[in-house]
Amino acid sequence: MNDTQKTIEQVLKGDRDAYSQLVYEHQDMLVAYAGFRIPDRAMVDEVVQMTFIRAYEQLEKYVSGSDFGVWLRSICKYMILRELKRCSRNLKNRKKYSEKISQRLIARAMETEPEVDNLNIIEKLKKCMNALRNNARKVVTAKYIEEKSVNQISEESGHNVSWVTTILYRSRALLRKCIGQRTQTEGI
Repeated sequence: MNDTQKTIEQVLKGDRDAYSQLVYEHQDMLVAYAGFRIPDRAMVDEVVQMTFIRAYEQLEKYVSGSDFGVWLRSICKYMILRELKRCSRNLKNRKKYSEKISQRLIARAMETEPEVDNLNIIEKLKKCMNALRNNARKVVTAKYIEEKSVNQISEESGHNVSWVTTILYRSRALLRKCIGQRTQTEGI
């Protein structure tokens, strides 16, 4: 009986901590497997985590003596397919409803402030964007114009996710304040 089999038996007997050893031993292999099939690093990490959770939940179904890595990859394959299907569905929904949502948001803005001139607001937003610091402007552009995830921005900028979310939060507040000030001084 090899070490993996012994560890699996420990986990099945109730030793939850032993499972971390299995994760440690097979994590790199699953990351490589998923990474080859999924272009997004954040999604790869999520799929690998879901794979280990599902494997833990179904560990009693594992056939003793068979290759544990192969068994994990088969679970990972289904997690990848499920995640890609979910992303595809979300993209279709976003495309389908984004125009309707935009129209509703514009209509609401027009209802609350009927004299709002959208072109003036866009011009004010551009001026306010130029007033942001270079790093903040890059992060806001990546998030809202290039539609990148916070994780992607984090990886590309070399900063952690916390830094990116803080910059986005502060930038949105600065943009709101700037547009408000320009509206008061310049009028709408």
